[in-house]
Amino acid sequence: MKIDSQRIDGGRTALDAAVTDRAAAPSAHGESPAAAGATDHVELSPEARRLAALRSELGDLTAVDDARMARLRQAVEAGSYAPDPKQLAESLLRRLAEDEGIG
Repeated sequence: MKIDSQRIDGGRTALDAAVTDRAAAPSAHGESPAAAGATDHVELSPEARRLAALRSELGDLTAVDDARMARLRQAVEAGSYAPDPKQLAESLLRRLAEDEGIG
């Protein structure tokens, strides 16, 4: 890739001139961004704010209890893993109620 280093206006590159000219150009309100004291502004949507709050509440989701995982893996492989169906159903219903804002 070749970059055109053509100079205009007494030594400025075309890119420098475009940036300078744009910064000095009047806005729709008749003033230049530099004269108006323009600053960058970012506004997050409500969904993005909720997601950020959830991420901070949950912490590190990659943290895993390796010892517990090894025990569970061995039990599954040996065919001895048998969760209590009633306890599992209660846990699932409790989680569903929390997610729906019921409980």
